[in-house]
Amino acid sequence: MLVLIWLGFLTKQQTTLAVILLNIQAISAVKLFGSLINHVDLSPRYTGVLMGLENTLGQVIAMFAPIFNQLMVADLTDVARWRSIFLSLAAVEFVTCPFFILLGSAEVPWWNSRTRKNEERQ
Repeated sequence: MLVLIWLGFLTKQQTTLAVILLNIQAISAVKLFGSLINHVDLSPRYTGVLMGLENTLGQVIAMFAPIFNQLMVADLTDVARWRSIFLSLAAVEFVTCPFFILLGSAEVPWWNSRTRKNEERQ
């Protein structure tokens, strides 16, 4: 998230730093591997459904990203417009990460078990 904010405030002369920061952001995408395997840990029974929902949401967002960028950045040389793109991305991370941190759990949810009623009786 900090890399995206920093990218928004670089000047045209800082291309080397921009490439380095973009690589750092790309490498940080490794955190997605933890997200992908998390479905199997949480709900082995519904892994396919959860992966389908996550993939659908990701693809829909990716489908509209170029349109959003085109609307936000009419002039490709305008640094202020690109800054708004990077700050928007950082804001999405800033808003969504606390939900995962605060509400996330590694416990298998109740809806994963087929024998929930049997377990409650015992």
